Amino acid sequence: MLYRKFVEDRLGAEYESPLLGAVAGTILGGRGFVDQIKLAHVQDRDLVQDLPAVRKLTARPLVEKIMAVAAEELRGKDQEARRIGLHLCHVLSGLSLRQLGEVFGVGPTALCEASRRTKRRIATNPELRETVARIRERVKA
Repeated sequence: MLYRKFVEDRLGAEYESPLLGAVAGTILGGRGFVDQIKLAHVQDRDLVQDLPAVRKLTARPLVEKIMAVAAEELRGKDQEARRIGLHLCHVLSGLSLRQLGEVFGVGPTALCEASRRTKRRIATNPELRETVARIRERVKA
């Protein structure tokens, strides 16, 4: 009944869209409600990169932190640290390929291909997989 009254009161009148207050274009409610939804349904999940609205709701590690932790874990292996860092930035940071490309000075296509190659190497190399798992844990902490 309240919703019906809300709609009827606004028919033919000018009003501000209630969707202007939506968080990430998906959740409508007060800050407490939004935080509750984020904790229950979004936090600590690896989400698909193609969901921009969900990425906005997720606390993501900074590129600088990811790269610093990768450099520490792979001390003395600068190129490997950059490759692993780039891949983890692609997966964890929530930034678009274009944004990451600007950070790393490469095009989005090159960045995507480099990340894909690194992912394959991680899948076939148990030692590298363990190192990447340690980096992931440290940057998410």
